[in-house]
Amino acid sequence: MSIDLLTQLKDLRLYGMAETWAEIKAESPQRKKDISPEQLLSQLVNAEVTDRYARSLRYQLRLLSFLFTVT
Repeated sequence: MSIDLLTQLKDLRLYGMAETWAEIKAESPQRKKDISPEQLLSQLVNAEVTDRYARSLRYQLRLLSFLFTVT
């Protein structure tokens, strides 16, 4: 029994990669040509970097909001 790749990515808290992997899998029947491993990995890594940056910004905004409501 193998664990689904999407589940593994989520278990590793790689949410950006998991979301992009799901999108890639959904688009695969419509793709005219195969994606190279380098392109695939690049897409996944870029998605993860973007997701982490967005989560960091959300955290910082919540912290600022909290600080301004407390004072």
